[in-house]
Amino acid sequence: MRHITSYPSRLQSFNYIAEELKFKPRKGLILDCPTRWNSTFEMIKQALEYKEVLMRFVENTKLEVPTVAEWEEAELLAQYLEIFFLATQTFSTVRRPVSHLYVHEVWGVRDQLFDEDVRNNETLWGVSLVMQKKFDKYWKDLNSILTISNILDPRDKLVFLRFCFNKVYEKEVAEAMLETVKLVFKRFYEMYKTARPRTRHGTSSETFQEDRGVLGKRKLDAQYKKYKSENLSLSPQISELDAYLRENVIDENEDEDFDILKWWKNNSEKYPTLAKMARDFLAVPVATVASESAFSAAGRLTDHLRASMVAETLEALVCTKDWFGPNDENFDLEQFHPFMLKF
Repeated sequence: MRHITSYPSRLQSFNYIAEELKFKPRKGLILDCPTRWNSTFEMIKQALEYKEVLMRFVENTKLEVPTVAEWEEAELLAQYLEIFFLATQTFSTVRRPVSHLYVHEVWGVRDQLFDEDVRNNETLWGVSLVMQKKFDKYWKDLNSILTISNILDPRDKLVFLRFCFNKVYEKEVAEAMLETVKLVFKRFYEMYKTARPRTRHGTSSETFQEDRGVLGKRKLDAQYKKYKSENLSLSPQISELDAYLRENVIDENEDEDFDILKWWKNNSEKYPTLAKMARDFLAVPVATVASESAFSAAGRLTDHLRASMVAETLEALVCTKDWFGPNDENFDLEQFHPFMLKF
């Protein structure tokens, strides 16, 4: 990859082969950067995508080509790294709530570390053993707040947690853990339910009008109305919490672009207390850094290409990234590499 991008003529030859083989031409290829671990995943992923083009490119060169076994190893490594890449992207999202996705991502990482295919690969399994210790240290105990956020996702409720617990633990242990989660959720629910609602203090004239209206009614009727509102039925009432948990979960296939905030807004009258909880719990950030920093193993460093630029050019690129980055999720500074080479 570095051999191809080191000279414009080589990149031009690469793109000529790509077009000939019906691949999309590239302005530049992703290179591995030592201080950014995600660049390894992106480089391997792109190499696998353009495998046929790369093999054709090196036919008339003296470069060594990866063996079939090495390509298979690269494919497995890409699959292994992808779960961490996607989880970090999800946790670092700032444009929409993601706290309800926390449990999904954490359990996805856990499954990856203990995957049977990983266990059968000596290299990946050695890495996984080290990562398992880190996982148990920081992620073994699920965060209660973020777990509640997952329950407030109408596509999951308690179903996903029950599935995960039963998958890993014995039935008795799984049920005990689920009951603990339900107890914590119920405590928060009762706290929100008993909290005094914010009321607007009316003016003295408004208060006088309301009082005068009440005094104008017959005393017995007023007392009966109050009694009836407090005792609608002699039979036990299903709580809002129980009604929500008993209702079937939403089928994910029904709405691929599910908007959880919109769902709670539309169901706030049906579940008023839970809607208040959703407003607070779904706003909890999972990460305190953006993905740009999360993917980096160092500070805000420049790579070997950008470090050789004059200060004015580097400043222009940094400003461009700052101006376009927040509003464009697909903005990629790597597309400017060909222009960097010219400088």
